[in-house]
This record gives sequence, structure tokens and C-alpha cells, in this order.
Amino acid sequence: TGQISGGSGNVNYSIYADNRIQAAEVDATSDERLKDIQGTIPLDQAIKFVTGVDGLYYTWRNNPDDTGLKAGFGAQSVHKAGFDHMIGHIPNENLAGDEDADGWVHPDKVQLSVGYNQAIPYHHEVIKHLLAEIDSLKAQVAELQKR
Repeated sequence: TGQISGGSGNVNYSIYADNRIQAAEVDATSDERLKDIQGTIPLDQAIKFVTGVDGLYYTWRNNPDDTGLKAGFGAQSVHKAGFDHMIGHIPNENLAGDEDADGWVHPDKVQLSVGYNQAIPYHHEVIKHLLAEIDSLKAQVAELQKR
């Protein structure tokens, strides 16, 4: 158990694993009575996330036991796209600070993590919009077919 310093302050955790975790189910606390709701995610922000953050294929470096192909996001890309509230900061003495060609600074002795569960609501809002757009286009096609 311990604490991780994250984008939203220090985050307590009770389990840390440096390898895979398997569970039949995982529930995240989500009761609205425990939240100070700030509003729904605006469609433009959802589209910004979907279009501004690339999904990546990758394998882990320096882990000869885990060579399988993975899919996910790069924490730096998520941050650069403006979604720094999804980024956590974990101390890691083995990582040196660096600067990208675009001026983005990788923190010294810190590894970044992504709150993947926070990506789901952005995708959800885009999907809702696309479903409504499909329904609208179906109605337009049906109207045109009547002519």
C-alpha cells in the first residue's frame, strides 16, 4: 500500500503490481452521491480526445518475459492533446527527464500513467453523437426514397 502522486494530487492505493492482474470482474466506485458532478462532457471535447490521441501498438521494453503485442495510449500523447487530468505521476528513479522536439518536457525520475477508465466517457459521447447522426441520415434517405 502507499501513495502515487497524480495529476489530481496524491492518490492512495492499496494494491500495486508490476505485472498482469487477473480478475473475473472489477467494479469502480461510481455512485453519483459521492461525486460533485461538473456537467456532461461536451461533444467537442470528446471528439478532440478521439481525434487527438492515437491508439498505439506496442511491446514493453526491458521485460523479456512479456513480449506480446499490446494496444493502448501513450501518456505523453494524452497530455499533449490537453487531457492532463487523465495522467498520473509515479516516481521512477530509472527514468531521466527529456525534451521532445516540440518542447514537451518528460519529467525527471517520474513515469506517467493513464487513467484508461477516463477514456471511456469520451468514446461514449462520440458514439452517442454518431448514432444520432446515423439515425438522421437514415431518415433523410427514407425521405429521399419516397420521392
